[in-house]
Amino acid sequence: MFLGVVRRGNTVSTDLGVVKTNKGENSVKVAVPTAKTDINMAYEDAIPAFPTKPPKEEKKVDAATTQEDLYRNFRTKCATSLPHSRYY
Repeated sequence: MFLGVVRRGNTVSTDLGVVKTNKGENSVKVAVPTAKTDINMAYEDAIPAFPTKPPKEEKKVDAATTQEDLYRNFRTKCATSLPHSRYY
């Protein structure tokens, strides 16, 4: 289970929580909700924390750029297909 502990340099990021153990112990006690209502409540609480997607920005391309791209694409296809056409 990933608990969100991230090491960067000499510091530990604890924004998602840190697991602490006593010296000499190799186990950790974790409280996991098992009741369906507890899980649903945790889900409902977490939904607002998820970022929403920003609206898509439509790219405006002027006619000159579009025409130039068409010519470049045509020249590329001609140049790449020319070596193959000699052998057929």
